[in-house]
Amino acid sequence: MTFIEMLRNRWQKANSMVCVGLDSEYAKIPELAKEGISIFEAIKGFNMSIVSATREYVCAYKPNIAFYEEQWLEGLRALEETIAYIRAVAPGVPIILDAKRTDIGNTNKGYAKMAFDVLKVDAITVNPYFGGEALGPFLERTDKGIIILCRTSNKGAREFQDLSVTIDEGVVPGIECTTLPLYQLVAHRAATEWNKNGNCLLVVGATYPEELKEVRKIVGDMPILVPGIGAQKDDLEATVKAGLDSTGFGMIINSARGIIFADKEDIIGGAEREAKKLRDQINEVKASIVEEKEVLKIFEEMGAIITGSHIVYTSGKHGSAYVNKDAIYPSTKRTKALCEEIAAHFVGPTREVIEVVAGPAVGGVILAQWVASALNKYAPFTKVPEVLAVYAEDGSDDTKIFKRGYDKLIPGKKVLVVEDVLTTGGSVKKLIDSVKTLGGKVVGVGVLCNRGGIKPEDVGAPEIFALTDVPLEAFEEEECPFCKAGVPINTEVDKGREFLAKKAGK
Repeated sequence: MTFIEMLRNRWQKANSMVCVGLDSEYAKIPELAKEGISIFEAIKGFNMSIVSATREYVCAYKPNIAFYEEQWLEGLRALEETIAYIRAVAPGVPIILDAKRTDIGNTNKGYAKMAFDVLKVDAITVNPYFGGEALGPFLERTDKGIIILCRTSNKGAREFQDLSVTIDEGVVPGIECTTLPLYQLVAHRAATEWNKNGNCLLVVGATYPEELKEVRKIVGDMPILVPGIGAQKDDLEATVKAGLDSTGFGMIINSARGIIFADKEDIIGGAEREAKKLRDQINEVKASIVEEKEVLKIFEEMGAIITGSHIVYTSGKHGSAYVNKDAIYPSTKRTKALCEEIAAHFVGPTREVIEVVAGPAVGGVILAQWVASALNKYAPFTKVPEVLAVYAEDGSDDTKIFKRGYDKLIPGKKVLVVEDVLTTGGSVKKLIDSVKTLGGKVVGVGVLCNRGGIKPEDVGAPEIFALTDVPLEAFEEEECPFCKAGVPINTEVDKGREFLAKKAGK
């Protein structure tokens, strides 16, 4: 079985993309694990404990050879014994040697022999700096994984990896003469030239999710090793969203210190807890992405997403796409399903109990009713007699105000603000200001779509939860390329008709 086959099997069997980095630096191994024994026995025993504790939750193990070479023969013997132990107790789990090797000629043949024939690992990390020809002795090992450094997780990576390079047409298949960052050129080379045997992978650090997203676009479903999780404090959600492949996997997400040194007093318990926690966190993000795709599917089925048009938004800006929530509201079944998703996000043992749901008129009225109705299903657990639904209207001084007696239902209450689409966040901010003025406490904002990339601090809320995020580029009228090109304005949605009427009045 090839490395790629082992990896894909493990993703499915363990439902995990977690890789435990066996960076077993002797100096950091807890004293209780090395007292009275040799360096060899200490490293070997420590690794055996980690493997035993985490094997259920991982897709791979990745020992970094530096932490074994520093102890010379005792360390290398411990590495060899660790690999043998993994084979015995976790036979389906692939082993990656993090060695970052590459040289020229026979030197590389020696490195490949050491990794694959002596240590008998399944994959190795390599450096592409010597070029594709130098990688030959590794790439020809068709059953092994060749993991090429592309965009590493260290702070100094930008020094060379982000340098702009210009390539001529034909240098890289499918790319015309262009300028692109060096790391993207490496990704293109790996995908189009070096991966002829289907055994290439890339290294892209979790500390650079935007770069990871670009690499994923270039390489398709090629697996990516993602270091930088845990001790380097990455954004896990951004990493998972950027790196997933079309199958819902595609990454080997490595955590070393955050797992193996999690608890100096309880080595096994700490490692098991953190490995499981990371696996579950990754899968939670995956689940949210699936839910977002389902929401988009609903939007598309109902004709709620308009593209390729000339829209005038409520903010006065112009763009080419529009989320038409009014296409959803006639379907009570669809509206109910979407509002239940919003409600479920704000319920849980660590959540504040919501007492009132408030939305701005007009669309927010419908959402407030349905979200409050969904929250009332949880009433036996929250001990709230009934979650109320209210709405705010435009005031005479560019504010949002609660009329019809709704203002008396806000003071001292915990309020969830809902809105259909966030573009500038203006209406939601005004509503939140009104809630706070009345003495209510805003616990969060739930929306169908955050198309403006609005952040909680933009509107004064502790959290914004959006079912989907459809970023839409918007332009001021004088800078609008569609106006300049003479594209007719859509008068069926948003403010197109009012805009043209105002223009005609001038």
